[in-house]
Amino acid sequence: MAWWKIVLIVIFALLLIFALAFCFLANAAIDMFLKPESFWWKKAPWGSEPHYQKNEKEIRERAEAWNSKVKSEDLYVTTDSGLKLHAVCYKNEQFTSSHKWVLIVHGYRGDLSNTRCYAVNYYEKGYNVLLPENRTTGQSQGRYIGMGYLEKTDNLLWLNKILELDNNAEIVLHGESMGSATVMMMTGLELPKEVKCAVADCGYTSVWNQFDYIMKGKKRFLLKLTSSFAKIRIGYGFKEASSVEALKKSKTPTIFIHGADDDFVPTFMLEENYNALSLTEDKKEKHVFEGAAHCGSEFINPDLYWKTVFNFIEKYL
Repeated sequence: MAWWKIVLIVIFALLLIFALAFCFLANAAIDMFLKPESFWWKKAPWGSEPHYQKNEKEIRERAEAWNSKVKSEDLYVTTDSGLKLHAVCYKNEQFTSSHKWVLIVHGYRGDLSNTRCYAVNYYEKGYNVLLPENRTTGQSQGRYIGMGYLEKTDNLLWLNKILELDNNAEIVLHGESMGSATVMMMTGLELPKEVKCAVADCGYTSVWNQFDYIMKGKKRFLLKLTSSFAKIRIGYGFKEASSVEALKKSKTPTIFIHGADDDFVPTFMLEENYNALSLTEDKKEKHVFEGAAHCGSEFINPDLYWKTVFNFIEKYL
């Protein structure tokens, strides 16, 4: 065999090895970030122990005690791709004539124990409450986390479900962390007129920015490769999964909340999200809670948190 043929074969083999290696790395990264369970999430040290641990413990215990006392109903919807999704509905037994509803979306690798902390406060204010389990969580099917981009359309199904239960509903959207990004991305869609306003607690500007922040701006080539593979395998690239771009199209009055000590979703993302919403100043608010870590504003000062939230949303119901 001629020497140049041997060189071509070697070059081709090396290129194939590199291509396979990059594919392996991209797939491993997708599994690390977007699978419900991963070694990365279990081992990642997300900041120091919050100093309001006692408050958090009491609030979570109160939410679980409330959940055990009130009636709830399991609801299900099916996505266009055939995934069966689950939610828990709490029709308000104290205010039976109430048409106020809140749809509360939990965060990245969260569950209903996170959203019940918010649910109990809405319920006591006369709201009916719907708590979806995001795809891949609990009884909801799915292989990959959608980082808000897929969940935004999942939650349109839950809005329709609320309107089936109550055609006079007035609906508030409330999300924490990835749930906050989901809510912001939802507001960029054509929503039912019954959606009156939104609460966005500690949401990121885009999936790209969030992962880039976690990776400290390193290995961006790998991030680009992973985003491209995610587009092919899951249906979205990290840059198109953007709260900022959705908010530019939003017509939904929104209150933005963030913890000053958030080291998971950085606080500067609050400003970018707030500025992206092109509504007048009277239809949007931003609040930073000093001393609060990621999704810790409710725990650091629960009275101020709920006074702030209800003062805003009740202007629109």
